[in-house]
Amino acid sequence: MGVHDAHLVSAIKAHDVDATRLLLLKISNIDFQTKQRRTPLHAAVQHNNVGAAAMLLERGAGMNVLPMLKSEQTIRQSPMLQAFQLGESHEEMQLLFLRELEAVRHTWTSAPDQAIIGTIPRYAMQYSTPLVFFDAIGDSGGEGGLDGLSPLMHTLKEIALFSTDRAHSAKTMENVFGMLDKRPAMAWERLKAPFTVPGLSLVYPEGATALGMLVFHSMQTRRKTDMDFVEMGERLLKIQEQMQYGGYSPHLVHQQTVEADRQKNATLVTYINAELIPKMFARMLRAMRVALAMATHARLGANAGCCARLGTDVIDMIFNGLVRTMAESPAVFKEMLC
Repeated sequence: MGVHDAHLVSAIKAHDVDATRLLLLKISNIDFQTKQRRTPLHAAVQHNNVGAAAMLLERGAGMNVLPMLKSEQTIRQSPMLQAFQLGESHEEMQLLFLRELEAVRHTWTSAPDQAIIGTIPRYAMQYSTPLVFFDAIGDSGGEGGLDGLSPLMHTLKEIALFSTDRAHSAKTMENVFGMLDKRPAMAWERLKAPFTVPGLSLVYPEGATALGMLVFHSMQTRRKTDMDFVEMGERLLKIQEQMQYGGYSPHLVHQQTVEADRQKNATLVTYINAELIPKMFARMLRAMRVALAMATHARLGANAGCCARLGTDVIDMIFNGLVRTMAESPAVFKEMLC
């Protein structure tokens, strides 16, 4: 790494357009890596410098470059996916990268490259806005990635199993609901083969919808996690009591941390059960009623745009009967979603 390389990274960080443009003329390797194993494009992403990113891409900078350090050579460390992980604040950067991908996609032939491409739609849904998501999926719809999970399945899995931030999860779902309102069929996509969640004794069955996976599988694992937090907290309290009886007065920071995590977990679970699941199912019911109208109206055929004007007593009677059956029989509900 030469002196111009170091100055370029500093100029990108400072959003110094003139210095960046001048220094780009003096470097030979556009994808050089710093001591932290990051390229100039990584720096542009980190500091949300869209102008610098555009100049780097013009020089041929790679959005798929991984750190040379083997322990960090995962696709998550590529500039492309890091731009998505940084969220809505990087919407312009994400759109820039998607436009560039259209031009270079035919050159992305390696296994890591294909993994990045397969991950983009789910990251666009999980981290970004409807505008970015629909740009990311293009003509591919909501098809599953390399492991078969659709973007919606992946997003609900991540929230249900790993999130502890209620506000962040609610914001994510606000964007997701916006996406579903424009493409409701995504809610009814089904898993084409069983999927095992790495590190957990959790298997999603073939044929499950994203909501079915959430209600009947992910949330059961989440409830177990909640109980584990409770049991851990109780054990630490018992240890504290025993030590106090022995003349010690320990200050168990871990116990406080466990309790704080338990509270976050409980808040997130309440949000999922009381808000996320009902709102998600309401959108699925809306799509189901449209499908029912199309199936029972002789002249409608496949024209979903006409369904808004249909309110026949027959359609309402059939639809309401289906909803009552689901409400009165959890087994029917599970069979429908899984």
